[in-house]
Amino acid sequence: RVSQGSTIEESTLLIGRDGGAQASVPLGGGNVVSLQPIEIVVDEVGTAEAIELRLVGVVVDWHSLGTFETSADKGTSFLTAVVDVTLGDQSRTATDTFELVLPNGETVTPDRAPNEVLNAGVPAEGLEVAFIIPDPIVGEYRLRLLNLSRFPEDALAEVTFTVGE
Repeated sequence: RVSQGSTIEESTLLIGRDGGAQASVPLGGGNVVSLQPIEIVVDEVGTAEAIELRLVGVVVDWHSLGTFETSADKGTSFLTAVVDVTLGDQSRTATDTFELVLPNGETVTPDRAPNEVLNAGVPAEGLEVAFIIPDPIVGEYRLRLLNLSRFPEDALAEVTFTVGE
C-alpha cells in the first residue's frame, strides 16, 4: 500500500495481519523487520535442595504452532523455554509450576505448559513452557520453578538467560 503523495522509495511493504506482528520491508532501503524465530542455545542449571531446573533452549517467535496455530498480537512475541526438571522430594503438576520474570521486572505465567505430573526422582526432559511477552524482547530474563506447597511466593530454582544483544 502506497499512501497518496508518497513515492515507492518512501513506502514500506508490511507482511502480516493488521492486528498482529508484521514484518516490514522499506522499499527505498532501511531497516528490515524480520519475523524469523530467534533460537538461543543455553545450558543453565538452577538448583535448590534436591530440585534441578535445566534450561536447554529458548525460542522467541511470532507464530505459535501449539494446539491452536496462531500469530502473536502486535507488540508481543511468544517465548518458549525447553527445560529438563528433576524433583528430589515431592511430585507436582507442571502446569502451574513456572513463571518468567521479564527484563522490566514484570512477572508472567505460562500461556502454554505441560499438563503432566512431575514425579519425584524421575527426570522430566524436553518440557516446553511458552509465554507471551511484550516487545521489546531484548534483555535478561529469569525462568523460575515455583514452590507451590508451603511458600508459593518462593522460587525453588531459577535460571537466567539473555535475549538479544
